[in-house]
Amino acid sequence: MPPQVTLSPPVLYGVWAAALLFGLFAMLLITKGLLDLGDSLTPLPHPRDDGQLVRSGVYRFVRHSLYSGLIVAGFSWALYQVSLSHLVGTTRLFGFFNLKASRKESWLLQKYPDYAHYQQHTKRLVSWLY
Repeated sequence: MPPQVTLSPPVLYGVWAAALLFGLFAMLLITKGLLDLGDSLTPLPHPRDDGQLVRSGVYRFVRHSLYSGLIVAGFSWALYQVSLSHLVGTTRLFGFFNLKASRKESWLLQKYPDYAHYQQHTKRLVSWLY
């Protein structure tokens, strides 16, 4: 069993507060992403035949807000648990969604001629970073 991290109560409460903020942000990304996609939402990474390219709402800041929200939720849980193994799991989640986004973007480039311009001006998973 991994060694248990012991934090003083004020530090632990601060970590939990940060976890709560990240969790709320994750819920916002996911909820707003679902609402902004509207009829273009699909459970599969392949775009709908009748879908539209959405660049408004949360999609002005990040191209894959649902993936981003799930990654942030994983990070929030890792903080709440004060767990290095959960943090490693979150990095794996990031890798998975990054690969999935790459595949999805090849389909989006085929379907939407202006997607390349959108890619150049909007980050993939982490607004202002990546």
